[in-house]
Amino acid sequence: MSRKLVGLLLLLGASLALGSLFGEAFFRLFLHWMPPMAVSSFTESAAHAMFVTYGVLLGVAMCGWSLVAVLLSRFFRDRGGSD
Repeated sequence: MSRKLVGLLLLLGASLALGSLFGEAFFRLFLHWMPPMAVSSFTESAAHAMFVTYGVLLGVAMCGWSLVAVLLSRFFRDRGGSD
């Protein structure tokens, strides 16, 4: 495998892991702030699935924005000839 592909896979994996951690953290906040009598087991499991799904989507978005930043950085590099 090429170094670029390994770097892209590492970026995607790290972004997905970070996004799912964000989803879990916000689910814990949801459980903390919701009254226990207002949360059924169905609501809890559906909310957990949605928070983790949104976290993974956040990870995909972070990966996309990182790739856009890397691609656009080529246009802003100093070529060394203009002083």
